[in-house]
Order: sequence, then structure tokens, then C-alpha cells
Amino acid sequence: MNYTKQIIAKNVAKSIGIFLVSGIMFYFGVKYTANGIKAGKWTNAYILQMMLMTAGLILGILLVKMNTWFERFSDKILDSIEYALIGNSGEKQVKAELDKFLDINEYKIYRNIVLPKRKFDIDIIVLGPKGLTIFEVKKWKDKVIFYENEKYFEKIKQKSEYKTEITKWYKRDPREKLGWSCNNLKKYLEEMGINTTNLPIHKSLVFPNAVAEWKGSPGVFIISGLEGLKKYFVDDNRKKISTDDYIKLKEIFDTLIK
Repeated sequence: MNYTKQIIAKNVAKSIGIFLVSGIMFYFGVKYTANGIKAGKWTNAYILQMMLMTAGLILGILLVKMNTWFERFSDKILDSIEYALIGNSGEKQVKAELDKFLDINEYKIYRNIVLPKRKFDIDIIVLGPKGLTIFEVKKWKDKVIFYENEKYFEKIKQKSEYKTEITKWYKRDPREKLGWSCNNLKKYLEEMGINTTNLPIHKSLVFPNAVAEWKGSPGVFIISGLEGLKKYFVDDNRKKISTDDYIKLKEIFDTLIK
């Protein structure tokens, strides 16, 4: 049975179950009520029978509503789980690629760093002889186009061979999240006694699936495809940081991953 048929069968089964339960309650409510009328019993038992019949109708309506609410709630949970799993997969891909060409004696790669008293994590931080690099990783399947600054970006979804869906996003721009990560990192390092004024901190969006394009200046460095990671470090023209700063930063990040 294919996926579409499974969905149809599942919803038909749910509908039958819901109406079967409410139908049984309604049937017995009507039956007992009719018997009460024939016997001339206008007693508490008769009132209870009327309530049972009404409850059957109400239960049917509530079950339908609850099923809809549950579907929405479960969809959100499943979507968030799927999103997290895909994101984790993308981060692993990027780290594995970095491990291929970065010298482990000079570069330290930290993944999923959560700064104290902050609610979100930083996907990847690379500490090297020329400072820090922050990567925000997005393993998106749909093509995405970034425009000037952080005004908006577009997602282009190929619905079919002949149909394309273009959606403009004015919120949840990953460039904004990357900016927050960078600012929070600077504040935390200053709290830890690091002078960030002259500390080189680069930030970049990484799309392992090579789906990103940009028009004009996107405001941040964008790497579309894993092959762009090596070039990013080869073209790094920043000045080297001092050995003392390197050691201090390593100690800070090593503490965060323990």
C-alpha cells in the first residue's frame, strides 16, 4: 500500500471509530428514552437516559474536534523532530568535511555549543590560528535566494515538473540567527575576560546541499555546497591571533563541551 492510500485508510478508520462510539451511545440513549416514554416513566432515570443520548452527540463532535487538534499538535511535534534530525545531519556533514582538510594541531571544531544562560545553540564554531568562525548550517532541500541585507529571502519549491512555488520569507531569516549567535558569543567571551575588540570572528551560512544563491550583497558570507568550505579557509586573509588568546579560547570552549 502506497503512502497516499495509507493516509486515506488511516483517516477512514478514525472516522468510522469516532462515529461508531458516538452512534452506539446515541442508539442506547434513544432506546432507553423511547422505553421510558412508553412506560410513562418521567423519572430521574429518564433524565439520565436523555443526558446519555445528548452525550453521544456531544462526544461525537468532541472526538472529531479532538482528532483535528491532535493531528495539528502531533504534526508540529513530528515536524520539529524531523527538522532537528535534518539539521543534525547537516552539521555532521559539515564537520566531517572540515575534518578532511583542517590540521587538528591548529584548528579545533566545536559543534552544538550552548552558551550559559542562552536558550539556543551555535551549530559549529571553528577555532584556528586566525581567530573564530561561526557556521550556521541549513540542510534545506528547496532552492533559496537571499537579497540585500536581512529584508527577506525566497524559498523556491519544485512542486512538480511544471509547477514551482515561490515563498517570500520576512521572518526567521538565518542571517538574523547567525547575527544573534555572533553577538551572544562576543558577550559571553567578554564575560570570560576575553577582549573581543580585535578578535577576528567570521560568520557564515553553510548549505551542504548547494541550494543557496544571492542577489546583491547578502550581508553575510554564504557557502553553497561542501566544496566551498575548503576555499573559505584557503582564502582566509585575517591576521593571526596570539598564542595566549588561542589557549584561552580553547580552554573556554573545551569547558562548554564537557
